[in-house]
Amino acid sequence: MNIVRAELKKLDISLDQITTILLTHTDSDHTGAIGLFSNPKIYMNRDEEQMINGQTAKMGPFKNHWQYGPYILFNSNDTLTVDGLKIKIIHIPGHTPGSVCFVIGRDYLVTGDNMIVTDGKAGPFLDKFNMNTAQQIESLKVLPDLKLFKYILTAHYGITRN
Repeated sequence: MNIVRAELKKLDISLDQITTILLTHTDSDHTGAIGLFSNPKIYMNRDEEQMINGQTAKMGPFKNHWQYGPYILFNSNDTLTVDGLKIKIIHIPGHTPGSVCFVIGRDYLVTGDNMIVTDGKAGPFLDKFNMNTAQQIESLKVLPDLKLFKYILTAHYGITRN
């Protein structure tokens, strides 16, 4: 959590400025810092809720222990408007059942653990961390052409600039 605090400070963003959190999925390495923020609106895919309500479990350290209070569910392929930004939801099941990508405006694709970008092409995330890699590979086919985005933001493999 200190890393999140330090990185936000580098960007001159205070913790109380974070009012909305959009989850690509609910693995603990993506939710662990939520407790830093004061009552944010937390959004997740309806198909991901099973990962935090005990219905579906993931292996090892990625078991989910939801302790962050209420959340808002969205549906696959919804469009949200947050602080004036249009955010399109693209359901990419495979890493988890409710994994999604976010298209923000026209320029940004936020992928979470849904893909790795190599040589401008989307590939599946690491098999050992996916719940169903074959499903993820098939799901990735619904993404728009990656060349349409100025930036592709992955969770663990950095930012690709087109």
